[in-house]
Amino acid sequence: MKPERKRGKYIIASLVGFAVMTGVLFMRDFFSLTDPTETFAALCDACFVPGVLLAGVGALLFVADDGLFDIFAFGIQKVARLSLRKKREGTAPLTFYDYRAMKQGGRKGGFGFLLVIGGMYLIAAVVFLLLSEGM
Repeated sequence: MKPERKRGKYIIASLVGFAVMTGVLFMRDFFSLTDPTETFAALCDACFVPGVLLAGVGALLFVADDGLFDIFAFGIQKVARLSLRKKREGTAPLTFYDYRAMKQGGRKGGFGFLLVIGGMYLIAAVVFLLLSEGM
């Protein structure tokens, strides 16, 4: 993958996290806070929400890309074929092993950037939590 495209994914994920963080700050009425403890607590909340969202989505995509949910997709397709009695039954895989082998070639990967950016927001949340508890 080209370095520009790789950097772009990190930048977009960071901007999405920053937008969520800004939204949480506005909901917490951050810009009118005067107490440092409340300020750091609001920053902790604002960093925790995008951190969990980005890291959670990254982890979910990581396990889905590894084939964790293939059995559900195969089962739903199997039930749909049985209930709808499609004429093109010969094109569908007969066993889960065949289905998994067919799906293995289409794996994309590359969702680690969401885990990295989400982890950075979570680290910032821990720092702000420690600062809010220390004051």
